[in-house]
Amino acid sequence: MRHLGWFHKMLGDEEQSAASLIEAIEVYRAIGDVAGEVNTTRVQALIHSTSGRLEDAVALYRRTLEMGHASPSAIATTHNNLGVCAGRAGDLGTALHHVRIALDLHLSLGAGHAVARSRAQLAEICLRLGDLGAAESEIDAALNWASTVGSRPVEVESLNVLGALRWAKGEPAAAIRSFTAALSGAGELEDRYEQARACEGLAVAEHAAGQLAAAVTLWRRAIQHYDAIGFVDADRVRDHLADVTAEDEPGCLAPVTVQSG
Repeated sequence: MRHLGWFHKMLGDEEQSAASLIEAIEVYRAIGDVAGEVNTTRVQALIHSTSGRLEDAVALYRRTLEMGHASPSAIATTHNNLGVCAGRAGDLGTALHHVRIALDLHLSLGAGHAVARSRAQLAEICLRLGDLGAAESEIDAALNWASTVGSRPVEVESLNVLGALRWAKGEPAAAIRSFTAALSGAGELEDRYEQARACEGLAVAEHAAGQLAAAVTLWRRAIQHYDAIGFVDADRVRDHLADVTAEDEPGCLAPVTVQSG
């Protein structure tokens, strides 16, 4: 039933999705299947996250940690997801705390792919905190881990973070190279979320260079990608695009950090 909940979410039926998940939780509780309830609650948290209800997602991830009945790997992933949601909600201290816990757990488990992803997410949090040195150290480590374990998806995610870092350091040409590489890689992987993030990063660069038409095209592409996977980020980009086109002044956009989750 929890799979039905996610299926309805992908079809855009939020009400039926929520009903299916609640029904699944009630069944698991009735039969005393705590693991099933925990796993379903994680699906609820994921849906809240993609729909922009980040505080609800954080609360649900916390609940699953309190409930226990999960493998060390699942606990590490939950800490990681909780941290990412907290970061998207602007609570960077909580984000840093939980992603660091996740990283330590992943390292102890020897989970190379997960280590690479947590390091990429730590880099992004450090970047948003303004600690560019720590961000650079973490993103270098993330790319090295991704290369070592052969994780193309994490490499693509890391390239988007690297692009945002290069932009923050005042290196637009390097930022554009990173975002372009991320967009290409995400396209090969059919990863619409990372394609959207790369399009956003390139749009910022185009707009700052006075190329409004190219920037608008890229923002619209980002919206299409977000819409296709049901991410509320599409509305954020729509609002931003409306503001930019209303001003219609090249260079008016302040650089933004590409966010993950």
